[in-house]
Amino acid sequence: MIPPSPGRVVATILFANEREGPAIEEQPQVDVRCWRLYETKSGALHLMMYMDAVVMRVTSELAAIYIPERRLVTSSGRSYALQGPPESDDAIQAALMANAARVGLGEVKDVSNWLWSQMPQAL
Repeated sequence: MIPPSPGRVVATILFANEREGPAIEEQPQVDVRCWRLYETKSGALHLMMYMDAVVMRVTSELAAIYIPERRLVTSSGRSYALQGPPESDDAIQAALMANAARVGLGEVKDVSNWLWSQMPQAL
């Protein structure tokens, strides 16, 4: 750990209460407002979401992207509807990236802005 020094802020992110998301039958679609999309070295795409003040979620690998509807479908079959652009807050982005590392995605590339640039801005 790097000790704090004048003018330097050291942040710690604590992840607790890890659990699976709801069954797909209970929640077949999720409306997503706070998100980033990461590509792993193997080319797999995973959606990282900040659901609220205490919940972050990572999806299984994406199986399909429907650009006109701004909808992503995972290999497990759940559908995610992107309600707006990728998260731009630096602190939330750092938390999402830390969560990607925590769940074992390894080194990832953020492809959120590229994906959003392909999508219609109004539905």
